[in-house]
Amino acid sequence: MTAAEEEDNLTVIRLHLKNGSTPTYVLGEDTRITFANANMCFADTDYAFEVPLTDIVKWTYEEQIASVGYVVDNGVAIFRNGDIITVSGLEPGADVTVYAIDGKLTHSGSSHSAVYVMDAAEWTPGMY
Repeated sequence: MTAAEEEDNLTVIRLHLKNGSTPTYVLGEDTRITFANANMCFADTDYAFEVPLTDIVKWTYEEQIASVGYVVDNGVAIFRNGDIITVSGLEPGADVTVYAIDGKLTHSGSSHSAVYVMDAAEWTPGMY
């Protein structure tokens, strides 16, 4: 693997939750994962949030190649896996809106936690 290829790789942690979702978080150089008050706690320079351990079945660490399907900006990560789009690193209550490239509203919602999951199966193929 070349140095350029290494720079494009991201280390992520994937949580496998009891509700069947698998949110994925980018692990940056400053990311700290700790355990306190029966929670798995994530902290970075741009965000901090907790996930109750009772919600987690298991977690895995993975290396992924950065691509259009995986975008990270200011601690917010957007990951596409097939038709499922996961946005992580959000503040609870954050508004999530998706617009097509022509400006038409495709999806809107509000996060209840640091993670928001959308199913894009019914979306028209295109750029958003």
